[in-house]
Amino acid sequence: GWFADFEKDAMANGSSDTHILLGKPEHLSVDGANAYLVIPSTLTSKHRGKPARENGRFLFAQAKAAGAWHIANMAWATH
Repeated sequence: GWFADFEKDAMANGSSDTHILLGKPEHLSVDGANAYLVIPSTLTSKHRGKPARENGRFLFAQAKAAGAWHIANMAWATH
């Protein structure tokens, strides 16, 4: 999945021990079979052996198909 690819890229760039802490959703908008979700997040890791931390947001566009919600797209943004 995407996190395995993320970790592979992170390790190639000197980062390891990545953890993501998801907060309480800040925004949810549902319109029929489409939804948009914003979740505050904290990403911690070690970068070249030193602790690193980034605060940001995960944004998810979701679509409902066959009675289940699926992630159609996602993004990560820092602030």
